[in-house]
Amino acid sequence: SVLAGLANMVIIILLTSSQDTDIELKYLVFYFSLSLLLYLFTRAFFQKNLVRFTRGLIYEIRIKLIDKIFSTSFQKFEKIDRGRVYTALNDDVNTIGEAANMFVLLITSLITALGAFIYLASIAVWATVLITLFVASVCALYYFVSKKSDHFYGKARDSRNVFMRLINGMIDGFKEISLHRNKKLEYKDDVAASAFEYKEKLSKADIAFVNTFLVGESFLIIMLGGVAFALPEVFPQIRPSAIMSFIIVLLYLGSSINQIVTSIPAILQVRIAWNRIQQFLKEIPANLDLQKELAPIDSKVESIKARGLKFRYKNKTEHEMFEVGPIDLDVKSGEILFIIGGNGSGKTTLAKLLTGLYEPDEGKILINNKVVESGYVGEHFSTVFNPSFLFEKLYNINVKNKQHEMHKYLKVLNLEEKVVIEENKYNTIDLSGGQRKRLALLQCYLEDSPIYLFDEWAADQDPGYRNFFYRTLLPEMKKAGKIVIAITHDDHYFDIADKILKMKDGRLEQYDEFVLGDLTATTKNFI
Repeated sequence: SVLAGLANMVIIILLTSSQDTDIELKYLVFYFSLSLLLYLFTRAFFQKNLVRFTRGLIYEIRIKLIDKIFSTSFQKFEKIDRGRVYTALNDDVNTIGEAANMFVLLITSLITALGAFIYLASIAVWATVLITLFVASVCALYYFVSKKSDHFYGKARDSRNVFMRLINGMIDGFKEISLHRNKKLEYKDDVAASAFEYKEKLSKADIAFVNTFLVGESFLIIMLGGVAFALPEVFPQIRPSAIMSFIIVLLYLGSSINQIVTSIPAILQVRIAWNRIQQFLKEIPANLDLQKELAPIDSKVESIKARGLKFRYKNKTEHEMFEVGPIDLDVKSGEILFIIGGNGSGKTTLAKLLTGLYEPDEGKILINNKVVESGYVGEHFSTVFNPSFLFEKLYNINVKNKQHEMHKYLKVLNLEEKVVIEENKYNTIDLSGGQRKRLALLQCYLEDSPIYLFDEWAADQDPGYRNFFYRTLLPEMKKAGKIVIAITHDDHYFDIADKILKMKDGRLEQYDEFVLGDLTATTKNFI
């Protein structure tokens, strides 16, 4: 960049002094061609490398953010504003990446301008000093107006967070808002209002810079007029050829000076993006060490126990809103445990505690009578939560070594005509809700963990397949020595469970009787 600036400066000098020199034309052409080649070569070199550097910088910042997000437990990740995640990983990172290009071009422009002003000083020192002060004043004007607009850019960035949060809600909740026309229209209005607010705040900042740019452009034109009309009056000893050299150099420098002054708002935007990313990095509650080697996992789990598990939901002011626990339970290898209870009773929270997604405020989990940290409990589980999420790729599964099991279970789950797995990827996940649940169950089979947990798995299945799940698949899992924990409301199949526990108001209690209308089913199952 420095060499390109110097070569550019030499070109300016050669052009402006060509009419007032005794140097032969062939030498002028030679040095002009040499300077031009140097400029083109160095400009091409640093521009190409700048592309690699910029993309590398964007990649590194993104990976740093991703590393910290992935080092966050699910419990803490739930509290992160999704809008901030999207905006930081896309807008802010791209702003910083684009700034790298701007900074290098700024260096070239500064070197070119510096060299040109040195050349002008060799012609007329005081005239150059006045022009330099004038250009510095224009830069100062840009800076102070940019500082004022800095506030609008910050506000626009906050509006962008809200907009991205609403877009995320639209994607995740499109089914719910599609049920009622007015709900859909109201949500659309909220998205449009957020987009409008973002547009207005960004427009205010951009218009402020446009106004400043126009003032700066006017000052540069005034400066050229001053050189042409005022310099001969202020400095009568300057020759007309020198005045013409000033005008030619300043015209040539127009783009470089514009590059310098317009980089000021870009630098301020970079500062906003950089500060936002650094603030977000500080606020990401990373609490896991993904590089830490996992302790050996017991391939055979004889039992899982919970002792005194408690979890408290709190609001933003740290006041308790709902408490789950204390929870005590024992499940042994080859046992099926059903957990029942009404909505809001704490069933899903219990599932997250048992799988280690939530860290208990009190109590402990024991596997094979050994206390296991929450961060490692999940290594023993294969789960299908409600709602379930399917990735297009099978992670942590070596499909090559499980071709037989894969084809077997695709057939068992009645998916062999719908889904093909090639190179650890599904050919499609565009399936019905019940089929997606079955595909999630396939992953459990392939993971072959010692403990299975199903959260309302059969809720989306047709009656025939629901019966197949309870009467055939669960007993097969039991026969294979798995621990099966199922959250369910299907009272018609309670007879296959070894234990049934009921969640009520965050407490786990023994289940003795289930009443539904006139039907009373009594079970001998107990804790």
